[in-house]
Amino acid sequence: MKKNLIKIVTVSTIFAFGLGLISTINSSNDTVYAEQHSANYSAYSYSGNYYSTIDNSLTDGLQGTLRKKLSSLILPKAWYTYSGSSNGQLGKVLQSADEDPSNNSNMVLFYTRDSVIKQGSSNDGWNREHVWPQSLSNDHWGKEKAGTDILHIRPTYVTTNSKRGNLMYGDINKTNPQTFNGMVYAYANNARFEPLDSVKGDIARILMYVWTAYYDYYSDTSLSILNTIESYDTLLKWHTMDQPDALEGNRNNFSESSNQKNRNPFVDHPEYAWKIFGGSASENVKNACKETYPEKGQEIPPQNSSEAPSSSTYQPSVVSSAVPSSEPEPSSVVPASEPATSSQETISSIMCGVTTEPEEISSAPAASENKNNKNRGCGGSIVGTITILSMTSIVGLVLIFSKKKK
Repeated sequence: MKKNLIKIVTVSTIFAFGLGLISTINSSNDTVYAEQHSANYSAYSYSGNYYSTIDNSLTDGLQGTLRKKLSSLILPKAWYTYSGSSNGQLGKVLQSADEDPSNNSNMVLFYTRDSVIKQGSSNDGWNREHVWPQSLSNDHWGKEKAGTDILHIRPTYVTTNSKRGNLMYGDINKTNPQTFNGMVYAYANNARFEPLDSVKGDIARILMYVWTAYYDYYSDTSLSILNTIESYDTLLKWHTMDQPDALEGNRNNFSESSNQKNRNPFVDHPEYAWKIFGGSASENVKNACKETYPEKGQEIPPQNSSEAPSSSTYQPSVVSSAVPSSEPEPSSVVPASEPATSSQETISSIMCGVTTEPEEISSAPAASENKNNKNRGCGGSIVGTITILSMTSIVGLVLIFSKKKK
């Protein structure tokens, strides 16, 4: 009797431990971040000759000769049609502009960074996001010119587009998380919208591009980038923390080969940001940006090597990731059902016994926005393993007891 009691206590202890561990694992994986939904993209470097007329003799500042010459150079040579999803219309063109570098059958949506099968946009899928909303543009763009520029407009879910609305971008200390399909993709209050860290650089470079390309075109001296982002400090901080990546480079390459025949200079030459906007930011923010993006020819040589990096290439040290206006409109259909899966995620799924799509993995990293962290963990499998072991122990001991009785 005493031996049986010891066995019962042992089994109960094991079972209780398993339940406790299950509870701990589940509670630590409640928060899932949308940036984990697709693989991170590699660092981007530009070495073409599009900027051959730009040199270091040009002056800095919002009204310097560098900005003025860039304004003339990067203004699109033509624009696409806002409505529709046929050739020459945004609903079609954005599918190529935002193509997933790791899967040419898919496109990457903004904010959530979901990789989805290419299709036209509609209220059941994605639509066109004015990163700089029409209502904050002094009424200069809506469905034409800057409002149809493929280096400005990004595809995003209708729901996330509407949630952003025409809120200004800004930091709200990652409070009030916004979720889509159970995953955090941004933070927002009644005045500000803060995207994930992995999207902040994309936004900053789009805003700098739009202002630079269209400031002279609209001849409006009151058109300020501060219409849509809280400060120049935030603009440069976001640009510095989330550096250009392959998705942005692909968009530039596509745009240059398209009817627009232009590029976003802040992706190709990120140092132009502090040269043009740095004088309007605080000194420490400008210096941090300048240190991250040194002027060509002034790069710091690599350690343990006497060979300095080529002045024709820029290699960011941090890899960032890819991919709602006030007037979300139906444009073209993308079911949100097929996010891309990185090779690392596939390996992790095999080892953990997970066969579902990435968004269904219940143990994606929690409470972290480190874009280099792609480890989803094996929480679900651990839970299953512990449960099975506990039940097996119980069944085994029951069999032992029954044999003893015989």
